[in-house]
Amino acid sequence: LFAFAAKTGMIDHNPAADAQKVKIPASQKTNGFHSWTEDEILQYRDHWRIGTRERLAMELLLWTDQRRSDVATMGMAQVKNGRIPVTQGKTGKKLWLLMPPQLLEAIVALPPEQSSPFCFIVSRKGVPYTKESFGNWFKEACVEAGLPHCSAHGLRKASLRRMAELEMANKTMKSVSGQSSDRTLAIYTDDANQTALADAAIRRLAAWETGVHEDKKKAAAND
Repeated sequence: LFAFAAKTGMIDHNPAADAQKVKIPASQKTNGFHSWTEDEILQYRDHWRIGTRERLAMELLLWTDQRRSDVATMGMAQVKNGRIPVTQGKTGKKLWLLMPPQLLEAIVALPPEQSSPFCFIVSRKGVPYTKESFGNWFKEACVEAGLPHCSAHGLRKASLRRMAELEMANKTMKSVSGQSSDRTLAIYTDDANQTALADAAIRRLAAWETGVHEDKKKAAAND
């Protein structure tokens, strides 16, 4: 607004341009939504057993790695060759996502009256959730499971955290999440288990060095 006013001559200059950026101390910065841990996933599953809408919601979020707005509109009628098609509402990105056994089990176990062919999960009124109502309903399920700090978006982060800990390539992870930027992806994978990743890296380095040195010793012995 100030820039427009300065451009049209309504004011002499843009006062906002004189403002300095506020620097936040590193100790006060956060990584946004909490990324679910494996213990929290198990705790939620233990509370919400197979056959409940709450359990299916968690499995859909975890295994598709999609936003609540996209998960709320998924349904069996869309499935082809064991894959769920997704056109991301935020980005327009089109994906085909395989349905693993853990997700299929939760889908099959849900009573028919709690679902519809066009939407895996419907509300108690028998209609699809909006993204806001889905998010609020799922948050209540988390609270009831003793996980008030967990959310739907935190499962998106957990899926990518898992893939990072398995040392999957960025391109592989983005094929599931639908993200285009490595920079954005890094925000989600920062919660990966540093200890596990470092252990794997050092073990690979140690094995590599052992192999190289053994080859040199063999070469020297043959000279």
